[in-house]
Amino acid sequence: MFPLQKRSQTQFRFLLDDVRLSVKALASLRSQLALAMLLALSVVLSYFGGFYLTQDNKIATSFLAMALAGYLYGPVPAALVGALTDLIQYILRPAGPFFPGYMISGVVNGFLYGFCLYRREGRGLMAGIPVSKLLVNVLVNIGLNTLWLHLLYGTPYLVLLPPRALKNALLYPVEVALLYVVIPFAAKNKDRLLRGR
Repeated sequence: MFPLQKRSQTQFRFLLDDVRLSVKALASLRSQLALAMLLALSVVLSYFGGFYLTQDNKIATSFLAMALAGYLYGPVPAALVGALTDLIQYILRPAGPFFPGYMISGVVNGFLYGFCLYRREGRGLMAGIPVSKLLVNVLVNIGLNTLWLHLLYGTPYLVLLPPRALKNALLYPVEVALLYVVIPFAAKNKDRLLRGR
């Protein structure tokens, strides 16, 4: 067996362990209550937690709650928070017909944060923060959400892509800086957050 193949198998097992452990977190009442609070925080931040970097570039801070869910509880609970955030936002303030694509985006968002941040400490966590936001911005914000806009409104994908890519590139450093404030704070207080001590 080649060393590269052995390493990739180990990383795959590590991912499966993350998924298994994060599913177990859903069985705990304490975890369910904490995830419900993170879900509520995500919804509230999506309406009231944003600020404008420029006139056209608003930073929505709801991703912070989803990143916290991913860091503390793993990819599966964070994916659930992402899906429910989209659904509750639609129920509270519907804007046109319900479109399930954005719920898929929420699931992928949460899963990516959990994949990059869950059970990571020290340098691994510090490296996971910018990687998680980069993956979310490229795969979800630029990739999937642009596709959903194309499907909903018929605007050509390649017309939508450049301004959305530019916007995400401009917001990326600020969003990463916010994650570098929130996630290390959660890491320092992880025992208290998870066990209520």
